[in-house]
Amino acid sequence: MLSKKRQQQYFLQRWSSILHHFEQFARRTNADDLHRIRVELKKIRAMLFLHEETGGSVSKREHQLVRSIFKQAGKIRDAQISAHLVKEAGVVSIEFFTEHRKTVATESRKFVKLFNGEANHMVKENTKVWKSLKNISSGELEKLFAKLWLKVQKSYVPKLVQKELHDSRKIIKRIVYIHSMLKNKDIKKFGLEIEQMKMLEENVGNWNDTKVTAMLLKKISGSAVQRKKLTAISTDRLEKVQKTANSLF
Repeated sequence: MLSKKRQQQYFLQRWSSILHHFEQFARRTNADDLHRIRVELKKIRAMLFLHEETGGSVSKREHQLVRSIFKQAGKIRDAQISAHLVKEAGVVSIEFFTEHRKTVATESRKFVKLFNGEANHMVKENTKVWKSLKNISSGELEKLFAKLWLKVQKSYVPKLVQKELHDSRKIIKRIVYIHSMLKNKDIKKFGLEIEQMKMLEENVGNWNDTKVTAMLLKKISGSAVQRKKLTAISTDRLEKVQKTANSLF
């Protein structure tokens, strides 16, 4: 069973961590702090999903707040990751990196403004969620894990479907984050290969990053050598996805 008290503690811990890293990010625009904020928001979204799937309700306003903050943070994160991969592909473009710095600075200011502007609304909506949490039985959790895992399998069995990988990654994250809320004594009950799931999710994420960067590369460089290098990186990452999937399914 996943108790109401444990969920409430988990929920408060996530938001406490978000606020801590936001304060750090607002002062120095640090990539690590932004990453931590996004991870914690994903955990919050997984928890809201769990609450609704087991009979609870979450206001549209709560979903909108979390989604808007996550989306704005994503714009900064995507720019940072793409810049790293563009460098890895050997692209030297003063114009690109000048524009990149402007994008990060602009979107960071928007992020801080959005977060601060919605602070009071977040407190109000989070209080509603915290109060509405309830005990969730092992049977409910087992049924939900089975439902989610079946959805993941469809992206890899009987064969890997590239266009579905990004969505499968989101589902895996939900499983992993919900699973992390359980007590150690309850973890073994569900027989989930969590570490392999984490590896698969990470490999899919790395592969997806190359897709986003490939579109940028077309805009800033006409070098066939550079495009070929990025394609090789993408192919290698997709092979890692397939290898990890083969060990799970």
